[in-house]
Amino acid sequence: MPNSVSDVVQEGQAQHNCVGSYVDRIVKKRSLVFFIRRKEEPNQSFITAEFVHGKLNQIFYKNNRAVYDKDILSIANDYVKNLDKAMIL
Repeated sequence: MPNSVSDVVQEGQAQHNCVGSYVDRIVKKRSLVFFIRRKEEPNQSFITAEFVHGKLNQIFYKNNRAVYDKDILSIANDYVKNLDKAMIL
């Protein structure tokens, strides 16, 4: 999970996507953005995902390339199922 607005902006820059423009939505709790990292490179951008309306809404690699890897999609879907009920948007 991003810890600051700066984290979201840096993710957008690293991923070459528009997640940095989601800051207002995130602050207003209309969107929850999270990052998926490789275990061996926890500080390096890998996948950006968005949770909205109780479901995984978007999940992309760098340059908005779609994620089709079933293992990654399973991990992301398991993660959003386990989000605190108070966080459901």
